[in-house]
Amino acid sequence: NLEVNQKISNKFKVVLSYYYIMLNNNFLFLTLSEKPEKVHSHTGIADISYKFAARKMLRVELQHLSTKQDYGNWAMVLAELTLSHAWSFSLMDEYNYGNEESYKRIHYFSGNIAFTKGTTRISMAYGKRRQGLLCVGGVCRQVPATNGFTLNLSSSF
Repeated sequence: NLEVNQKISNKFKVVLSYYYIMLNNNFLFLTLSEKPEKVHSHTGIADISYKFAARKMLRVELQHLSTKQDYGNWAMVLAELTLSHAWSFSLMDEYNYGNEESYKRIHYFSGNIAFTKGTTRISMAYGKRRQGLLCVGGVCRQVPATNGFTLNLSSSF
């Protein structure tokens, strides 16, 4: 992998990342494919942040995953608005435009509202989520496909 961090100004920051991953699904069984195989993927990510004021920031993330295996190419766009240390809002779309079966080329739209106080965070989301591996903050877990509301509560003590 390769990552480039560039602070353009006090308000504007860009992080560009590239990952090449070879996943041996014969051993790990992490992909959604029904047949085991080796999956080779190239992923590019652009993470762009703009700080309006001390606690107000807009972050836009663009991702592209390119592969000939599994379900083919994916594109993702995420826009996240943070209005204070407490409130954040986000919209996301994942699109499986590279699937060989055209009826499976689906947009997975979702929106999220989160409130944080101290070490407790509550969030509510609505949208369509694909089945598979979901990674947040370096922690990954298998999730089922869902369509509807999700309510999450987490706290550290």
